[in-house]
Amino acid sequence: MVRHLTHDARNGLNSVDLQAAYVAELAVDDETRAEVKQLRVMISSATKLFQSLSARFWVATPHLVTYSAPMFLEDFRDRLKRTLQNRANEITWTGEVAEIPLRVDVEMIFSGLSEFFKNAFDFREAGQQIAAHAASKDGHFQIELREGKTVLPSPPAQWGVDPLISTRRDGYGLGLFHARQILALHEADLTFDYDSSAGRLTTRITFPIAEA
Repeated sequence: MVRHLTHDARNGLNSVDLQAAYVAELAVDDETRAEVKQLRVMISSATKLFQSLSARFWVATPHLVTYSAPMFLEDFRDRLKRTLQNRANEITWTGEVAEIPLRVDVEMIFSGLSEFFKNAFDFREAGQQIAAHAASKDGHFQIELREGKTVLPSPPAQWGVDPLISTRRDGYGLGLFHARQILALHEADLTFDYDSSAGRLTTRITFPIAEA
């Protein structure tokens, strides 16, 4: 329903954009042309929003490739630097990863993992640290996202299970929902552990090692 609705809305916006382009051709002064140009920018922004919304309800079939765990971690950290920009430098990384193979769709899994880190910064409490730990453990590759949190707005195990549920007024509740779908396609496990005495939430994402 959401994909059908957003498709119809985008078609309607495209029609409005075409009409705005026609109006721009009829305009006889620069001020009117400038206003119509700004209108088309606003239409384009709304169209992209609907496109992004629709994409969060669908995940393509992953094209899996074999990726060494150390290279995977290095490339993912580089991706975070582009996704989070200056905020990525605030993450304290620890751990050591053995040379083990993973089977992943690189672009897809980086997108899903990044959502957890983005979410951590979006909901970070003032003065709290964000850290990450990567390790090869018990035949798996694991990334832990560790956040200082004194209060949880809701049980973490429910975050992203259902779409369109968000504690943020301007949020759509689709980021972690989409990320969970990506993890499921990679047979990755997602668990949460909250230590109330230490005030720390640990999000643990575990990937199976690729079979020989």
